[in-house]
Amino acid sequence: MDGGRSRVREQVGLHLDRADAKATFVLADVKTTADVIEDEGHVFLGPEGLLLIVPMPEPRRWRIIAHVPTPPSDTPITIDAAFLDALIRRRSGIEFGSHDVVWQSQFNLRHGIADHYRRGRVLLAGDAAHVHSPVGGQGLNTGVQDAHNLLWKLGVARRREVLRTEELLDSYEAERRPVARAMVRGTARATGALTARSGLLRALLGPVAPRILSHPAVQARLGRAVGMLEIAYPVSPLANPAIASARAGRRMPNPELRTGGRLYQELDPGHYTWVVRQKHGEAFPHPSAPTWGGLPVVFLGDGSLVDGSGPLPPVVLVRPDRYVAGSGDSVESVWSQLAVHPEQVPVPR
Repeated sequence: MDGGRSRVREQVGLHLDRADAKATFVLADVKTTADVIEDEGHVFLGPEGLLLIVPMPEPRRWRIIAHVPTPPSDTPITIDAAFLDALIRRRSGIEFGSHDVVWQSQFNLRHGIADHYRRGRVLLAGDAAHVHSPVGGQGLNTGVQDAHNLLWKLGVARRREVLRTEELLDSYEAERRPVARAMVRGTARATGALTARSGLLRALLGPVAPRILSHPAVQARLGRAVGMLEIAYPVSPLANPAIASARAGRRMPNPELRTGGRLYQELDPGHYTWVVRQKHGEAFPHPSAPTWGGLPVVFLGDGSLVDGSGPLPPVVLVRPDRYVAGSGDSVESVWSQLAVHPEQVPVPR
């Protein structure tokens, strides 16, 4: 994860071809004297261009992202407090009071994805694997999910025979590269619309977009998409597409528990975990029994979930990245699914 200009990627012979988006962006981390609501981002789209004001963890500090006219190659933009105040005032009407500009950047936007994510012992993630527009805030989410998908596989691979290790590590590219490809294409289309040369188009989008985005159904759908909560790996080599009832490759639901918290808090972050819906009077082997393969087991009795949390299959085997490895009506049925892909079977601790 050494950035979009990764030297490691180049040294191992992997390539990332970029397409010029013909758009220039400036970014800056800055503090403000204005009273801006800090628990949400702010987007402004007008004839002059796109402006995003995004809250940072530090109180009153914001990330400013703006599309600007491309200057001559030998004339870099001076991104200081005066420049930011003028830009924000023109596009949003906010007297921002910029100060303490601790970081700034200017770049000509390009989109691209690496031809492969793995070469021997080198695996790419984050900006080293894909570069794209900041529109939509997808970069950080995608990079973190890359790392989450890869790290648990590296941990499991340490305890596997060589053949199974290779197949497991190869599944990283098979799962994550299609996600990045779709994300890069999506952000390229969105950026193209928002940075169109026609000021008239931007002027029309400015008043129309807020009306559309104000609908709760649109917000819910867009929120899950932008939050990348709908990502699945339906063609993963770790999934079994021949079993229609299995949810393999899909994100495990995270329902609320009546005892407090959510299901994810009960799952082992470093190993596969069994999740079992146990009806009243129903008996299952003790968690230490060989049936479970040495993996942790979470039993959910009747009434364990808050009403409206949604149904769960009777027995689910969950990967460390919170995706479903297999599901069924019994432990035996889940194990039988995994037998189709031996590299998927977790190694008992």
